[in-house]
Amino acid sequence: MEKEHKKENKSLIQKIKDFFKENEWSLGLVIVTIVALTLDTIGFKMMFEQNNLTGNWGDYIYYSIRVFGFDLQTPAIDTPIPWVLEIGRWLSGAVTVWAIMLAVQEIFKDKWRLLRKGKGHIVIVGAGSKGKTLGIDWIKNTKDLEHEDYGKLVVFIEKDKNNSNVDILKDEGAIFVFGDGSDEQVLQKAKVDKAHYFVTVTSSDATNMEIVSTLTKLSSSIENKIKCYIHILHNEFYDFFMAKGFADNKKLDIKIFNINSNAARMLFSDENHLLGSNVFDSSEDIKDSNKKVKIAIFGFGKLGESILVHALHLGHFYNGVPLEVTVVYDNDKDENKNLLDEFEKQYDILKPQHNGKYWNVKFIDDGKFKDENICDYSQIIIAYEDEFESLSNLMKLLKKYNDEILSKNIDISIYSNSFASTANIIQTDKDNKNHTVFKQVRTFGEINKTCSYNMVVNQILDKKAEKNHYQYEELHNAVTEGWAKPWEQLDMFLKDSNRYLMEHNEIKKFLISKLIDKRENINTFEDIQNSIEAKYFNYDGMKINWKEMELENHDYALKLSEEEIVQLAKVEHIRWNAFHILNGWKKLDIPEGTKNKIKKDPVRKLHPCLVSWDELDKVSKNHDHDYKSDDIETIMRIPSLEKILKK
Repeated sequence: MEKEHKKENKSLIQKIKDFFKENEWSLGLVIVTIVALTLDTIGFKMMFEQNNLTGNWGDYIYYSIRVFGFDLQTPAIDTPIPWVLEIGRWLSGAVTVWAIMLAVQEIFKDKWRLLRKGKGHIVIVGAGSKGKTLGIDWIKNTKDLEHEDYGKLVVFIEKDKNNSNVDILKDEGAIFVFGDGSDEQVLQKAKVDKAHYFVTVTSSDATNMEIVSTLTKLSSSIENKIKCYIHILHNEFYDFFMAKGFADNKKLDIKIFNINSNAARMLFSDENHLLGSNVFDSSEDIKDSNKKVKIAIFGFGKLGESILVHALHLGHFYNGVPLEVTVVYDNDKDENKNLLDEFEKQYDILKPQHNGKYWNVKFIDDGKFKDENICDYSQIIIAYEDEFESLSNLMKLLKKYNDEILSKNIDISIYSNSFASTANIIQTDKDNKNHTVFKQVRTFGEINKTCSYNMVVNQILDKKAEKNHYQYEELHNAVTEGWAKPWEQLDMFLKDSNRYLMEHNEIKKFLISKLIDKRENINTFEDIQNSIEAKYFNYDGMKINWKEMELENHDYALKLSEEEIVQLAKVEHIRWNAFHILNGWKKLDIPEGTKNKIKKDPVRKLHPCLVSWDELDKVSKNHDHDYKSDDIETIMRIPSLEKILKK
């Protein structure tokens, strides 16, 4: 209220200043112009009177205006010029020169700013809804003095000069280079060789791929490594960026993202709604083989696909019961006619050797969902890419099943994207302690979050994954043994491997917290360490490093039983298998009696460790390394990793 009061009582001078600022007028130029015009007018009046000439105020002003065009002809030739007019005409000339300079500056200001600040800047190709959202958020973030990118220029490359977002972004401080982002000359105009960040968010995957491919041609002129963020909607193009031209490029640090994957990550990273958290309420629940996590996904476009795949990466629990997923889609729609065929071309999810072992996935027509028992579901995700269709289905679901949803504590999530105001209504109503329509409903996928600076560029998850990578290397003496790799040099597959591990660690931490809740110590540190070491760290050169992980007095070592630690390690191994399967990897058999070490083949995507927990013993023997110990270590280094993450 105080701020509003101050705003209403601004002085006249302040209001004038604000007016000029808002309209981008030069207050100084206007003041000098008025002074010059006034002096010129008075000066010409004096000249008329001194020379007994007939004139009026219109004549005086007319002659005064001509002075601004450097027309110094006076009504009385060869007569002394009054001192007032002398000053006025010099001021008028200065005003004209000043105005010309401002006009030139306005015409060339973008080029001047790019020339002056075009180093370490940000280049974004595409000023559609994604580009606009990211650009504005980035600009607002970089206005913070504490921000690492403070003051960096944001440069857009855009084909369409009539794009309505151009003026909006210019008002925020962005500058534009108009042209095709896949044209080398256009990229050079944007000074990409000196950029720190490069983002391409056009509406076409093919265009984005062509743009970043063109960027590789400029590698020799790039001064410092550029962080590249490429929006790719279709997951099948992921492996395109594993090609040698990208993998071996030392000047481009490429990360693929899409707003659908970011929406899925938003959905499952909510610490209050972790996958399965409304199913496992106690240590007894966690171990109960009759407890299952079952979710339904309504809608199966690219968004639904991203949510399904993300859920299959994360849906691995202590009791070993596979995640169940029902995908509900409209089989009558033309775009869904070949949906399953297209899906199965890319993924082996539905193959018998995986479906039923790592997960249970089924697809049903939306008309068949009425035959499902909704009380069996722990989570329902409404993910139609048409927000109106999502909202319509949500309201129908609440109308029909509200009692069951409330009594069974079913988590309902609805995709919002551009419906930010609608999402706010739902969230506000959800927080209402009294009567509420949306008590069990939460929103996800708002574009101002999925395409924000923090989600695309400044990802907390990436920072966690990077620290996980370095902790693993440190514990295994990677530097001294010569196999250490900086995070920037890891390929996208290994970076993703670290990311999904860190995401699933949140579920592991939740499960462990339930297991040890209110439990007294059941081990001594020495006993549990010695027992585990004797069984799983018994190959030459292997050592258990729990002391380095500061576990002597930690609950994980003192309150978890050996059986529980091993079971959690089994869960991690299943998750690791699922990650590889979802990325197209297959089992590499070890021939009986072979003495040759059978290594993974990253080109053919074959791995000998893609086996059950019990079968790992055979692989361990072939490699002279106990792979079970790696999974156990992954569990037991969670506490020390948490300490590192908090620094």
